Amino acid sequence: MMWKKFTVSLWLTLSAALSFACAFYDVPQGNFIYMFKTYDYDENNLWNDIYYKPKQDNISFWFRYSQGRVDKKSIEQALYQCGADEIGKGNNRFFAYLNETGDADALLYWTINKTFSEKTDDPWYYPNRSEKQKIAALADNLEKTLSDCKSELLKERFVYLTMRISFYVKQYESCKTLWEQHRGNWHDSELRRKCLLYYAGALFYTGENAKAADIYADNGDWISLHSFDKSVDFMRELYAASPSSKAFMFFVQKYVNRYQDKQASIDCSDFTALCRKVVSEKKSDNPALWQSALAHIAFLQGDVKKAVELIEKASGMKGYPMTMENIRMLQLLYHAADHDATDYDKKMYKDLPWLLEKVSSLDNYWADNGKGYEHHLHMLSRIILRHAFPHYVKSGNSNMAAALLNAYDEAYCDGKEKRDKMRRDPADSGSYEYYTHYFRYLDTTSIENVKKFLTFVKSGGKTPLEKSLIRSGYVSESMMNELIGTKYMRIYDYTSAISYLEKVKPFFWKKQNITENLTCNPFREKWIGSDSLRGGRYRTYNPAEEYDRNPGKLQFCKIMHNLEQRQLTMSDVEDLAEAHYAYAVGVAQAGGWCWALTEYATGSMLMGSFCSFSNGEKLKYENNGWDYMSSKSYMLQQRCKIISTNLAAAENRTTDREFAARCRYMRASTALEPSQAQHFLRQLTSNYSNTQFVSGESRHCDILSDYK
Repeated sequence: MMWKKFTVSLWLTLSAALSFACAFYDVPQGNFIYMFKTYDYDENNLWNDIYYKPKQDNISFWFRYSQGRVDKKSIEQALYQCGADEIGKGNNRFFAYLNETGDADALLYWTINKTFSEKTDDPWYYPNRSEKQKIAALADNLEKTLSDCKSELLKERFVYLTMRISFYVKQYESCKTLWEQHRGNWHDSELRRKCLLYYAGALFYTGENAKAADIYADNGDWISLHSFDKSVDFMRELYAASPSSKAFMFFVQKYVNRYQDKQASIDCSDFTALCRKVVSEKKSDNPALWQSALAHIAFLQGDVKKAVELIEKASGMKGYPMTMENIRMLQLLYHAADHDATDYDKKMYKDLPWLLEKVSSLDNYWADNGKGYEHHLHMLSRIILRHAFPHYVKSGNSNMAAALLNAYDEAYCDGKEKRDKMRRDPADSGSYEYYTHYFRYLDTTSIENVKKFLTFVKSGGKTPLEKSLIRSGYVSESMMNELIGTKYMRIYDYTSAISYLEKVKPFFWKKQNITENLTCNPFREKWIGSDSLRGGRYRTYNPAEEYDRNPGKLQFCKIMHNLEQRQLTMSDVEDLAEAHYAYAVGVAQAGGWCWALTEYATGSMLMGSFCSFSNGEKLKYENNGWDYMSSKSYMLQQRCKIISTNLAAAENRTTDREFAARCRYMRASTALEPSQAQHFLRQLTSNYSNTQFVSGESRHCDILSDYK
């Protein structure tokens, strides 16, 4: 029974804190897919507010009441584990003390409290008429005792318990009368607040909704407001009764966000008329709320210019702190969306550094109810990713586009402590986080844009916004040089790639999360199934062995540059054929199986998707602007052209049939079109069937065996 009685006490504590005008699970946490937010509710504090803190306060009260003669553990057991039948037994030290001192008032209070708890311990319990009468009789007994109670502190608990029981049996008028009779000065402010919320619940059920809403909002009980009529008509009624009601923070936010969801089906003319009326009459102490609602309605309707005009007026009006903070974020959002503004940077600078700092200082990036981002982060994401960044890309200002994303990713970083610790290390030379928006943009834009951005960062910027974003961001020169070098590798300019990769500090290479992947040798043919046949036929120069000695991007570029020079200077046809073949192998595998040479572990999102040449067919016609998918599609076709040209040169020059068979097999393995691959395989098995290469590889390749 002990666990059951504990549950009973918990349920009653919950029911005391929530005045039944709402559902317990419907917690208005704020809307994290919305932009308009003017009230807040912290779900993390819900359990503490309605159970743990009241429990500890209750134990402390009765400890003081017993003048410290009963230990708190015995009091906790009496309050939360004992039943009504144990009060007179004397087994519990607290109840024994009340009996010893002859405290009739306290004994009566706990007898009725425990009796009521036991009758209503099950939340699914629905009492019949007879049972309701018995429960109501408990309240009647308490009312008779109120006037005779000698202790003022205990009398407050009698009032609370009486109101609680009256509310339970739906005697709302009695509940209201009790409060109105005892609404004077209370010693226990939290107990007074609970009684006031029961009073508000009674008002709600007797039709005095405006008055009830006012009380709920004043006491921060946003949950109960969910049960109210959220129409414009009710807002008019509430305004007439209480022009400065805090409940409007809830109702206005709900209406505006519902309009965002169902704009096509809602006629907001009545609402906007009410907003203008409230602003013009100057009766509200929070007019900025109503003005900002007008601005956001205009923004949702697509009239950015009007939204900017209205929100700027709202920023100069009187408003509650959260209302004004919301206006500040909305103003920044509207300015970010106003791409035609001539003073775009100046307006962005006004509040963007503030919001970046707000997000950077957050302890938790996620909404308490698990429904999305924390509101400041959500707004920053909208402002930068949806409006400001596309504006700078479209206008050709790649420096500001990259700087915005860099500042955003610095503010929104899951591992701030780890990152900051790493950067305090004197040996640090950059970040290895390739999943950020900032890096992905640099990874997909042109080489010239990346080089310009590095120069831009070193300059420190000219305008206040440029300077601010550069200070907010973090740029590693080693990472930038490594990226520029890698981008040159993608267009097969190995000379330029070397000049940038040589600037990268040794510490940076060690920190990359692709270091282990770079050990995959790009000059050992991955498509060849037989281990003994991979990396063969390197007579005068063996790039596979050279790469193994010092694997990495710089070494690869030096080998490829050497192969290019050999193609220009060598006279021996077999050595020249070998140089063409090795070059084709390097190009093929640097963009495929050895993807870490030209791609990044997470930044490029390629991990396997493009590591096979067979994906070329579906990518050939992609055209997504600056998006990486289209650039990769182009790269894939260009790569295949280079591979095909070099393999044709190698096969045409060599007189070695074994080497020619190897060339033909690679052409089949790297062909873009499936029909081309089949054509080369048929030629291989018919023209080179008597070679050791075809014979050895057939035992490892089922497809090759099928063409025999």
